[in-house]
Amino acid sequence: MLNRAPPTRFNNVFHAVFYKLFVVAVRSNHTNSLKSIFNQTRFLSKLIEQHNSTETSGNKGYVLLICNMIRLTADTQAPGEFIPSMLSSHHQWLEFTPVLR
Repeated sequence: MLNRAPPTRFNNVFHAVFYKLFVVAVRSNHTNSLKSIFNQTRFLSKLIEQHNSTETSGNKGYVLLICNMIRLTADTQAPGEFIPSMLSSHHQWLEFTPVLR
């Protein structure tokens, strides 16, 4: 019988690929796609909850990376675009921004 390490819940390869796909989706600036990602899935809220969680997690670095990418994208867009307007009305995001910076 082989001694195997216990399975891990984290997969950095998956995180890296997900981040690349997420960047492409956000940079496309396709409003319907962005609404699906952010509004229908509560994606941003889940990211913030994951960061604030006290559980040990292997994805907090990617959570910060994704959140910073969202913040910087919003900073470069006009206020009327989807991401800046969505972030300005997202209460968890407004509380999280000082932590993120």
